[in-house]
Amino acid sequence: MNRALDGARLSAYGGAYFFASGAFMSYWPVWLRDRGITDAEIGTLFMSRQLVGVVAMLGMGMVAHRIGGVRGMLLALAGAAIVMMGAYQLSYTFLALLLVGLLWGCIWSPTMALYDGLLVNEAKARGFVYGTLRVWSSVAFIAGTVVCGLAVDRFGPPSVLFVGWLGIACLLPFALLLPRRQTSTSRRLCSNSPRTNAMREWRLELTSLVLKRDWPSRKSDSPKLKPRLNKRDSTCSV
Repeated sequence: MNRALDGARLSAYGGAYFFASGAFMSYWPVWLRDRGITDAEIGTLFMSRQLVGVVAMLGMGMVAHRIGGVRGMLLALAGAAIVMMGAYQLSYTFLALLLVGLLWGCIWSPTMALYDGLLVNEAKARGFVYGTLRVWSSVAFIAGTVVCGLAVDRFGPPSVLFVGWLGIACLLPFALLLPRRQTSTSRRLCSNSPRTNAMREWRLELTSLVLKRDWPSRKSDSPKLKPRLNKRDSTCSV
């Protein structure tokens, strides 16, 4: 029972994230067209957000490495994502959507990278299979796509933002379920991994062989060389 709860705690954040991603990735162009954005402008909005997201992931990764508080960063990014949903709701022009989209790329793209790194370390440290935990993210993605499609069919394109907001709002409580510190567990995992233990044993065996071997001194070399030289001389003479 405890193991199932641990798995649910680790996979819940990814489920909420991909529920919102399923809604946005499938129906975000529909929402933008409803706001009067053309196809060319939609492509510009998507591309600019992706470019900013790459730079933001690198920057957030360095910050996470420095401070080590991944859960705190995920909480802050979830809160910022909720605020940006309100900013999207108030944006109706291409320029406003572009500015909000650039800020959104700085928030949304690093969130998944930070969570994925935490999930990999915790899955190994707690004995979980990474794919077993991540499969619920795929299920949530499909659910978000289906729910958003039904909402658009029933209530129209404006419902895309609200379905996505539903998943984003769940990020805050689910981030609190994540472990505060995963560095110590990952270090303990690395120190007890089979590969590390094998390397340690190999070094110990090599050290023991070096210490047990009788290294001849210079004084003992001379008497041992003389018989060999005499034997060679006698063989050559014969």
